[in-house]
Amino acid sequence: MPVERDDYALVVGINDYPKYGKEGRPLRGAISDAQSFRDWLVDKKIGGGLPDDNCKLIVSSMLTVDPPQPRKTRVDDVLGELWDAVRARVAGGNPPRRFYLYFSGHGQAQLNEDVALCLPNWAKDRQQAALSFRQYLSFVVNCIAFREVVVIMDCCRARRIGAKGLDPELSCAKPHEDAGKTETFVVHATEFQALSFEAGADGEDGEEPLVRGHLTEALLAGLRGGASRPEGGVPAWRLHAYLKKVVPRIALRYGHEQGPKVEPFGIAPGDPAEPIFGTAPPVASTDVRISFKAGRTGVIRLEGPELQVIREADQSTGPWDETLPLGTYLLTHLPTGETQGVHLVPAEGVVDVQF
Repeated sequence: MPVERDDYALVVGINDYPKYGKEGRPLRGAISDAQSFRDWLVDKKIGGGLPDDNCKLIVSSMLTVDPPQPRKTRVDDVLGELWDAVRARVAGGNPPRRFYLYFSGHGQAQLNEDVALCLPNWAKDRQQAALSFRQYLSFVVNCIAFREVVVIMDCCRARRIGAKGLDPELSCAKPHEDAGKTETFVVHATEFQALSFEAGADGEDGEEPLVRGHLTEALLAGLRGGASRPEGGVPAWRLHAYLKKVVPRIALRYGHEQGPKVEPFGIAPGDPAEPIFGTAPPVASTDVRISFKAGRTGVIRLEGPELQVIREADQSTGPWDETLPLGTYLLTHLPTGETQGVHLVPAEGVVDVQF
């Protein structure tokens, strides 16, 4: 795919929250989710096609002496660097096209129309240690005037203590002349006043588990082919529909309830101007390894999306290695009737399922 030199991105992932509650409340997958989305953004084969310098990644770090980072000024400084880069391109006759803002971490929402994106120093007595999603979006739209702005927030929108997100330090004297033409695509991990979740399978042979936010797992699966059109690439409305369908299924896999809220572009599906994400071809199947918990004995049945029996054998024949079409499957332990649903989406490498 062509390199998208007029696309830019700011990606933030925060695991470390040492004062978020009495004993802190760290996350396990926010940094790796941010890094994985950044990898898709700079992928020149089927991903976003951004030049590496156009995509800025900020992640949290716990230091033994200094307070946890980043602070708000770091986010504003990096966003300012991107603004400078855009202005340099505009001066050369190249208007900006698309901006991605991705955040994974803790979030709180006092109102339906905004989210406080919490930074690592957030605490009950530092309730303003957060970014106002709506004000950062307003700055990007009014001052930089990208044709398209995509915001993805893999965080809760629960109304808890009273977190208040702050405005960016950056500003412009007046809105850009093309600000009114900007189209926005906003993805919340969950509905207003609801929680979002992360989960992952345990690692093997001492490896760390791969933990994903449910929204980011679905997002990457869709962008890597799960939501692709036949000729390749993911139209915005197909991604919208895919996230609405797949996030609840991933959540259900882990015993959670979660459904995303998507504010789509104001462009009709199929319109020639409908934005396309990447160039990934459709993915029809994925490799799966099904292993069985210690102590489980007896016959296991694997049924497909149409309830057809794919495999039925004693657990001693495991682990089972299969290449399966994408969709929803059912594992049943015949001696006890215990069941487990498995929803397969495009993934990197082999999908590990434990039953």
